[in-house]
Amino acid sequence: MEPEDALRKLASLSKNAKPGFREGMARYGIVSDTALGVPVPELRKLAKEIGKNHELALRLWK
Repeated sequence: MEPEDALRKLASLSKNAKPGFREGMARYGIVSDTALGVPVPELRKLAKEIGKNHELALRLWK
């Protein structure tokens, strides 16, 4: 997967964020102004789509 494709998928997290879910995260000690409020199953689905790729991770980090 190309970095641009991965970035598009990561950007989709903002669109799928659930503000109410983010507020509920505080019950579990997750307090962050930068949290999107995306349920873990959605994150896992995205991680599965992107897959493990160390080279891609390094390129995205840059």
